[in-house]
Amino acid sequence: MAPIKLTLATLATCAVGALAAQNQLVQVTNFGSNPTNVKIYTYRPNGLVANPALIVAMHYCTGTAQAYFTGTQYANLADNYKSFMIIYPSAPDSGGCWDVHSTETLTHDRGGDSLGIASAVRYAIQNYGVPKNKVFMTGSSSGAMMTNVLAGAYPDLFVAGAAFAGVPYACFAGSGMWNSQCAQGQSSKTAQQWVRRQPIRAVDNPQNRWLFYRETSFAVVIRAIQASVPACRSGTEPSNVALADLANPSDASV
Repeated sequence: MAPIKLTLATLATCAVGALAAQNQLVQVTNFGSNPTNVKIYTYRPNGLVANPALIVAMHYCTGTAQAYFTGTQYANLADNYKSFMIIYPSAPDSGGCWDVHSTETLTHDRGGDSLGIASAVRYAIQNYGVPKNKVFMTGSSSGAMMTNVLAGAYPDLFVAGAAFAGVPYACFAGSGMWNSQCAQGQSSKTAQQWVRRQPIRAVDNPQNRWLFYRETSFAVVIRAIQASVPACRSGTEPSNVALADLANPSDASV
């Protein structure tokens, strides 16, 4: 199987339209519990290897699965490497934002948008031959927030993730879709305080790795042992961190 050696800087390119992908998105229905009616689309390149890796790519507010498909390079990279497939979820909210605030979405297998996405991942593992140790996720803005929600609520499903301009798990917790205190940077907690907000701990996947991107610097989360919402160390990281470093822990330099 060809290694997935792609820079995260490349994967995060959303400002320009993608080159034409070889295939189109295919909607998947009846994939399991989906209480909020999240729409799920898959992209599978021609010549996809057996037992491919999976990347769940989540759009920003006002976005859709189709917009994220055409506005990012994930599908083109899948065409080139043929070693991974992609799930593009589409938020059911009329404004295109993800539910990252409700008790249901923040709780393992309780409901919300997160459960629909988790169900799609489980479906992919069962029906597309995706190994459990090759499931990754990423997202931009609201999609980055959902990346962190999934990290907190479903650490058993994901090996690693990259969140581009999101907020921590449960930072938006509350009755409304928007949380001004969190959005304005007024919710300040220690790493352990954030971890204690998790409904479950990543005891089945203790080597989870997460990368957070904000503005021009990287803050790399290193080996959050038995915790899915890890401490984030300060400082600037090189922009050429490779997805292979996330996909292959034994090869990682961090």
